[in-house]
This record gives sequence, structure tokens and C-alpha cells, in this order.
Amino acid sequence: MAQQLLADEFYKENITRKAFLEWHNWKCARFRNQQILAAKMKRIALQNAINTTFRAWKQVTKHASDTNQWFKRYETLASDDDEPKKKDIEGQDFISQLPRRASNTIFRYLNVIEMVNCTLVCRSWKMLVQERSLWSQIDCYKIKDKTTDMLLASLTQKFRSFLCNLNLRHCVRLTPSSLRCIGECRNLQELNLSHIQSVNADVINDIGAGCQNLLYLNLSGCWFDDGAMRMLARSVFLQI
Repeated sequence: MAQQLLADEFYKENITRKAFLEWHNWKCARFRNQQILAAKMKRIALQNAINTTFRAWKQVTKHASDTNQWFKRYETLASDDDEPKKKDIEGQDFISQLPRRASNTIFRYLNVIEMVNCTLVCRSWKMLVQERSLWSQIDCYKIKDKTTDMLLASLTQKFRSFLCNLNLRHCVRLTPSSLRCIGECRNLQELNLSHIQSVNADVINDIGAGCQNLLYLNLSGCWFDDGAMRMLARSVFLQI
């Protein structure tokens, strides 16, 4: 009788152990499958986020490219339409007599301050120098020691609607107050602020908020705090 009880108990224990092992194996397999499924879902979510970011960046780039092409077409049409403009120009000097494309080519050899001085010569030169195609790209590197807050504020105020490329490399006399004015240039696409120590978080914030078409930003040689770094991190559309 005792042996029968021991045999029954041993049988039940084996059955229980076998059932427990099957349940344990099923539990482990289910956990592994859940981990594999979670990893797949994370990869899918990451890929969707990358695709969404890429599509948004592509749209921003296309819009900026279309804007740049529009300005180029507008400048070409404005340059081709020389005869009606010549009637409005008062002056008999040689430069005023040239076709608009020829005069624009000549003025492109001048730096920013020289072009500003040319506007003071006469009314005809002022109209010629204020041609939009001459101010779509402004390079202040050659006059870096003469580039002041007043000059930058004046340039961004007058030509902000068609300014696409601005180079302020080594213009160390600029202060944050004038650099923040760059944010008003809505069509700006390329900006060089390298080696300007006055760049701070407020400057980065205003530029990022105002220049929605900005694609390239050069900040090499600049020293700024964590706040400016956080502002840069938010501007994911930039090529820095």
C-alpha cells in the first residue's frame, strides 16, 4: 500500500514537472517572440521617422531651389529689358550708356562699400547699382575690418527680399544686435558666420526662426554656449 502511494506521488510529480517545463519553454519562446516583434516595430518606427524627415527636407530644399530659380529668371528678365530703363536714366556717362548686363558685370568687381559709394555719384549710377542681381550675393570678407553694425543693418534692410547668399567671415566688429537682423532675410539660403565671436543663442534663434529657406550655415571658429547648441539642434534642415 505504501509503495502504491509512493508510486502515485512520483507519477504526479513527474506530470507536474513535465507540465511546468512545457509552460516554461512556452513562456520563454513567447518572450523571445515579443522581443523580436518589439525590435521590428522600433525599426519600422525609425524608418518612418527617417522617411518623414527626408520628405520634409526635400520639400524645403525644393522650395528654396524654386525660389532661387525664380529670382534668377526675374534678374534675367530685368537685365534683358534695357531699353525702357535707359529712358529713365539721366546721365550721359559711359557706364550709363552700356547695356544693363555689361554694367552689372562691371559693378560686380566692386566690394560692398565701393558699390554703396557708387550710389552717391549720380541718379543713374544709383539705379544701376541697386539692380537686384548685384545684391543677391553679398561678400563682406574683403572688407571684414570695415564691416560694421550700421553697414550690415543697412544691407539687410534694403536688400533682404532678394538676398540669397551672405558671407560675413571674419567680420569681428559685428555685434549680436546687428547679426539678429539677418533673421529678416526670408529668402537667405547660404550664410557664413565663421570666426565671429559675437554669435550667441539669440542670434541662432532669430536666424533659425526667420530664415526658413536657409540650407547652409558656417559657424566654424565660433564659440557659443549650450543654449546656442540647443538652437542648432532644432534646426535639423540646415547643413552645418
